[in-house]
Amino acid sequence: MLGGAATAVMMTFNLVCTGTVTTTSYNDRKSAPYNYVYRIDLSKSRWCDGECKSINEVASVQPASITLKDKKEDGPFSKSSTRNVINRETGEHSILHVRRLSATPFSMEWQGTCTPSPFTGFPDFKTKF
Repeated sequence: MLGGAATAVMMTFNLVCTGTVTTTSYNDRKSAPYNYVYRIDLSKSRWCDGECKSINEVASVQPASITLKDKKEDGPFSKSSTRNVINRETGEHSILHVRRLSATPFSMEWQGTCTPSPFTGFPDFKTKF
């Protein structure tokens, strides 16, 4: 059986994810490369990305996947959904963001792969209040 320190290391890690993001709007489609670094602490169910200006709650952890975000918003004039999933077996990364403002659809789809790297921790926020 693994000791506490070894288990803690497996529960905290960074993921470096790269791939292509495709943006589709009314009659336009564009693709561009992306590169994200996620900092993940599964023991606290927390994650952040980039400069980590906000710490988020992990939506779901399953043996084969981590869902960082799974959010739907249904307003009077717009509807949107965002789902961010990382396959723990293959490293496949996918994000789908769809928004419908009135009758105009808009979507962004990220497809890539993630590789683990050492956990760099969450920043300490220095605030006035």
